[in-house]
Amino acid sequence: MADSTLHNDCFLTASEFFSRAQERLTFDVPAGFADPNVIPRHDQQDADPAVVAAIAGVRPSLAAVLVPIIERDEPSVLLTQRTAQLADHAGQISFPGGKIDASDESPVAAALREAEEEIALPRRFVEPIGYLDVHMTPSAIASCRCSLVCGRALQFGSIRGRLTMPLKCRSLS
Repeated sequence: MADSTLHNDCFLTASEFFSRAQERLTFDVPAGFADPNVIPRHDQQDADPAVVAAIAGVRPSLAAVLVPIIERDEPSVLLTQRTAQLADHAGQISFPGGKIDASDESPVAAALREAEEEIALPRRFVEPIGYLDVHMTPSAIASCRCSLVCGRALQFGSIRGRLTMPLKCRSLS
């Protein structure tokens, strides 16, 4: 079936996007987030036995990232660029986020704290919407079980290391 039969030509407006996100996402921490025996899988590559064995062989740390969607006429995703001086992942484009601290009440709290620390995005400018799927982020150094938190970011001023990209999700027909 051709893509044009699946989608119409209208992109979602900010209000349509946020309405749909609020209908579909919840604040229930995703099943298996903190259970090391559950290995999140999202595509065929995830089913590779070597990948599954490698992930199962480590005890991943728990992390949370914020997927901030800026509320504009055309909603945009807020990304950051890590500074070149960092020892790990220097210069990489990423979502703000990081390790969940013992003092964090939830992955949402950790994602908001990390966004505030990393890019000076005040918590008062973010309205969390809910959790996305859990992802594993294996690297040569460590593995991380990551909870993605979708949030509405209101218009704000200057943010350190900020990049934005229009959210081009088409509405389903």
